[in-house]
Parts: sequence; C-alpha cells; structure tokens
Amino acid sequence: MSDHSPRSQAEGARAFLLALAGLLALLGLFSGPWGVALVSERDHLPPEAVRAAWRALGGLGALALAVVFLARNLPSRPRARRLVAIAAGAFAPLLALELCLAPHVESPTTLFLRDPKLGWRLRPGAEDFWGGVPTRINARGLRGVERAPAKPPGTRRILFLGDSVTFGFLIADDERVFPARVEAALSTPARPVECINGAVGGYSPWQERLFLAGEGATYDPDLVLLCFVLNDVTEKLSLRRFGGDGEGAQLAKSRHEGAPIWLQESALFHYARRAVARLELGSDLAEGARERERVGMYDLILEPNRDDVQAAWRATQTNVDAIVEWCAAREVALGLVLFPISPQFEDPERLSAPQWIMNRFAERRGLACLDLLGPLAEEAAARAVGVEALQLDAVHLSELGHELCAERIAAWIERSGLLSP
Repeated sequence: MSDHSPRSQAEGARAFLLALAGLLALLGLFSGPWGVALVSERDHLPPEAVRAAWRALGGLGALALAVVFLARNLPSRPRARRLVAIAAGAFAPLLALELCLAPHVESPTTLFLRDPKLGWRLRPGAEDFWGGVPTRINARGLRGVERAPAKPPGTRRILFLGDSVTFGFLIADDERVFPARVEAALSTPARPVECINGAVGGYSPWQERLFLAGEGATYDPDLVLLCFVLNDVTEKLSLRRFGGDGEGAQLAKSRHEGAPIWLQESALFHYARRAVARLELGSDLAEGARERERVGMYDLILEPNRDDVQAAWRATQTNVDAIVEWCAAREVALGLVLFPISPQFEDPERLSAPQWIMNRFAERRGLACLDLLGPLAEEAAARAVGVEALQLDAVHLSELGHELCAERIAAWIERSGLLSP
C-alpha cells in the first residue's frame, strides 16, 4: 500500500493529533498552581495568578480531550482531514500558549479612569486587583470608608493627600492603611475624628493641589496632611505634559475603554508589548526606564546640587506652595509628612538631603513637618528588624510600616495641636 494512500494519510493525521493532545495534557500538568509556583519569581502567587493557573490546567485538559475527539472522528475526505489537522496544529498551540502565559501576567486593572485635568483618577465603586492584591474603591472614588461630604456636627476631619504609599499599595485591608489607623488612634466619643484617604497611586503635588481644590474641598477638612515621597519630585517628569513620553503607570496598566476586552486580557498581547519595550529599553526594563529618566529618586539623594535636580525641586515646591496658599486662604490647618525610601536607611544622616530640603521649605512657610526617616530607623533598630520588615519595596510600606507610621503621625498631630479648633 502506498505511503500516500488515504488510509496512511488518515493514520498520519490521527497520530499527529494524538501527539498534540499528549503535549497539551503534559503542558496542563505543568500549568497548574504547583507548576506556576515552581517557575515564578514571586514568593507567593497572588489570587488572580492562582485562578489563572487553575483555568490553564482545566483549559489545557479540555483542549487535549477536544483534540483526541478530533483524532478519533476524522472526516472521511482527505482534504477535510488535512484542514482539521492544519487548524488544530495552528490554533491549539496558540491557545495553549495563551493559557500557559496567563498566570504570569498581571491583568489590566479597572481601578483607574482617564481624567483630562488630573491625568487619571480612581473609578468609583471599582473592585479589582492592583499589584496582585484585591483592592476596593468606594462609591465616591476614594479608598476606605465612604464619607458623605457633609461633616457631622462636632467631628474633626483630616484629609490625606498622597500617592500609592498613602493609598496603601499592596495592602488588601483598608483598615490596615495608615490613614485609617490614624483615625482609630485619634477618634474618641468626645472628639470624633474622620480621616479621608484622598491618595491616588502615582499622584504628585501638581495633581494633589487640583484634587484638593475640587473633590477634596467638598469634605470640609479641618486638617490637610500632605504626604510626601521622593518620587513626588521625579515621577511627573515621565509624563507627556512635563516633557516625558508616557501617560503614567496607572493608565498604562489599565483597561482602555476603546480596545476589545479579549485583546487587553490576552497574555500573548501582553508579552508582545513587553517584547517591543525590550527593543526600546533593553532586557532589564526597570533599569532601561531609569536610564531614560531625566531625574531619578537617587539623584535627589546623591546629587542635590545638580541644576536639573534643583529645577525639579522648584517645580514641585511651586505646587506645594499652591496647597499652602489654598489652606491659608480657608484657615485650614496643613501638615507635611515626609516618607523615606529604603536606601536611605543604610545611612540616614548622609542620605537625608531631600528631607533637609523639605524641612527647610516647611520651616520657611511655618508648616508643621514630620520627617519619618529618623523615627522609622529608630523603630527598626529598637525592634531588631531590617528595613524589609517596614517596606515591601524601595517605597511602599508593609503592614508593620503602616502601623508604625500611624503611631508617629497620630502622636505628632496631638503634640502639634493640628486638630485644635
């Protein structure tokens, strides 16, 4: 019998499909949570990655069974058999690759909305993952307990302005973020205190002054606390409106309303975008992005006298001045809280130039200022813990870091009389 007879061709197509089914089943075994955890660089898989791993396991198993079904029920016509084999050989690997990559991809978030003035803001009522952690936004578009704009009689209100540190990035429980902890520490039956967390990831003082004059003002705060992190000076420089070439990490990682959901959720699409980014920035994306920055956080620490560093400081302090003027015109108390980044803990005295600059700024304007670099370094030494116990990365606080910052902030507010009528 000829090797090209219909029967031999059918057996060849069947063998190919069965081999493909076996490969898909094998991939499925390694795509479950145990396999993903084995190859992942993360210490703990976030819930969304675990769910994607289970979907990959189930999807690849179902795909393997479908291919087996095709192999056992091949069409009788040679041309139809070839089409089935070609279609299965083309589409099954693509679908398998999509399923295998999905647990390693952070899905686009729905937490942020594009805003013409602020760049972006939080989506009211959104519930989604951010950084692999489940996060909930209340109906007024802020994190934490939803507060009506009308302030209850006898209640003192604190409005926190800040970025992802104050927002509580990577902290799932709203009550464990330091603004909520400050409320719990200060509020008493005789003097109820409400803390409004007005922070949004990626915000800098230029956005915080606009938020304060708009949404923030509706809460009628008695005290505004401006929470300052070093990237408040540098992060805005990556935005197009400040001469950069980006739109902000929040929008870059958000689901865009115009693109199809299936495309935005595609792991293959995500990796294709990363491949383009690697061509532009190099194999180490973070290092490549830092090299493209005109001014980085480490420049603020190590080269404070550089002309472009000082220009970045002046632009930032101009926006802080606008917040100072807004509060002064309305007789609203204002305090400045300075948060360190983890490299500064190595030598707090030598690496504290940015804190010195902002302390001098606050002193000239008569602002109450709390510098947390020294207190947090003292707490870490007293507890015999490393900086990794206080911060999850170079910038963001751990739950212990939020707890210690809340204790210091609450005590400083009482000591400074910032909530006094």
